Amino acid sequence: MSDYSADYKTEQIPLHYVPVDGLRAVTEAILRTTDLAPDDAVIIADALVTSELRNLQGQGQGVRRVRAYVDRVRQRHVAPHAPFDVVKESPALALVDAHNGPGTVVAVKAMRMAIAKAKVCGMGMVLVRHSTHFGSASYSASQALAAGCIGVSMTNAGPEMAPWGGIDGVVGT
Repeated sequence: MSDYSADYKTEQIPLHYVPVDGLRAVTEAILRTTDLAPDDAVIIADALVTSELRNLQGQGQGVRRVRAYVDRVRQRHVAPHAPFDVVKESPALALVDAHNGPGTVVAVKAMRMAIAKAKVCGMGMVLVRHSTHFGSASYSASQALAAGCIGVSMTNAGPEMAPWGGIDGVVGT
């Protein structure tokens, strides 16, 4: 058995430290080059930087995703000014149509609504349809913690990852 890593020359890449506020400002400025609403650019930039600060290696939800976010808005895969329509609602539950709006922003709005419902009813659940990639689920779930609630944030995803021992992508991430 060969050690293929010995075949490659590796170069030490120097680390550069960037102040968090500077990283957030640059990320927000990049997002503002699209048609996103300024408040939405703030939310998405904060989510990307927060994910970066959590330093979850291999999860790919930090600022390295900013180019993909910009591309998706420019290519109209994400509708930057989509409405957040409540389709059905009860005191503790709601169904929202996001009309392919920015997933991170949609998740934040849905969690805010769920928290408000939980404060009144003891629990709140908001389901969202027609959304887009929403980044790290911990960003919107942590809003519930800050409000003194338990928050669960989840989404569906296409098959991207093969299960242990598998070859084909069958699990969404």
